[in-house]
Amino acid sequence: MSLEAGIVERLKAVSAVTSLVSTRIYANILPDNTTHPAIVYQLISTLPFSSLNDDTGKLRSRIQFTIISSTTAQRIQLSDAIKTALQRYKGSVSDITILDSRLENISDQAYNLEANQTARIADFLIIYE
Repeated sequence: MSLEAGIVERLKAVSAVTSLVSTRIYANILPDNTTHPAIVYQLISTLPFSSLNDDTGKLRSRIQFTIISSTTAQRIQLSDAIKTALQRYKGSVSDITILDSRLENISDQAYNLEANQTARIADFLIIYE
């Protein structure tokens, strides 16, 4: 199974996330007419995770989550829920073992009047095997 599937499994296991989005967690694009709030995730990069003296066989990936909501309060609440689910998470999900996960960056996007939505982007670095 892929890292992305493992991360989705982890998010779906945390009630703080699912109480807000249910199963509205999507890869790469938000489907048309999706109820808010929702999460869109994208794998940005994957690199070998090496120490100074050794190739460890582990990987380091950056996953970007776009949190889409109709209100700022809801966006912040969902952002906090994702952070609770993933910040410094260690454990097995599906067939991968996450050794560490940390929030790298958060940025907000301007409110989109046409779509009636606000968004926050959160990047996590995840080390796994």
